Amino acid sequence: MRLGAALLLGLLVGLGAAITTAAQDSLGDVARQVREQRGKAGTKAAKVYTNDNLPAGSSAPSSASASGPSATPSSAQPSATRPAESAAEGAKKTEEDHDSAKGEAPEDKMKTEEYWQRRFKSARAKAARAEEEQQLVEDELSLLQTQQTREMDPTTKQQLSDKVEAKQTDVDAKRAAAVHARQALEDLESEFEESGAPEEWSKTD
Repeated sequence: MRLGAALLLGLLVGLGAAITTAAQDSLGDVARQVREQRGKAGTKAAKVYTNDNLPAGSSAPSSASASGPSATPSSAQPSATRPAESAAEGAKKTEEDHDSAKGEAPEDKMKTEEYWQRRFKSARAKAARAEEEQQLVEDELSLLQTQQTREMDPTTKQQLSDKVEAKQTDVDAKRAAAVHARQALEDLESEFEESGAPEEWSKTD
């Protein structure tokens, strides 16, 4: 009887030791797995974000901000130099125009016979018309002055005096127009002489 009890007690002790060992082994496995997982988490590569896996509402860092203030767009440089280039082009064009004027050929300055005759015909016609109009108003003024001198009626004489005054203003305007037309013709004659064109080109019918 005592032997059976001792045997049973030994079995229970052994079983308890086995259970304790199994529990310790299980706890060791769990601890080992936790360490392995922590090690993997520490060495895990950083995730790269692209347009495909980028979360909604977020934006990828732009290349301009990544490069910093030193990244200057190349397109900004032409706009800064454009005013200087425009000024240089304008100066070049002015110089070219000046050179072309200096290098004008004698035949270009001489123009053509038709060119000069057309200008002389117009200038002479204007001068002749201005002198004719001047002569007409001067004759009218002279007639009114004669009537005013001979008129005896005071009322009529005053009316003639007003007409004489108005006609004198008209005469002054026509004289100024005639002077201007004659001056224009003289300027044209001087220009024609400087051109070196044949004298007969200035003659008109």
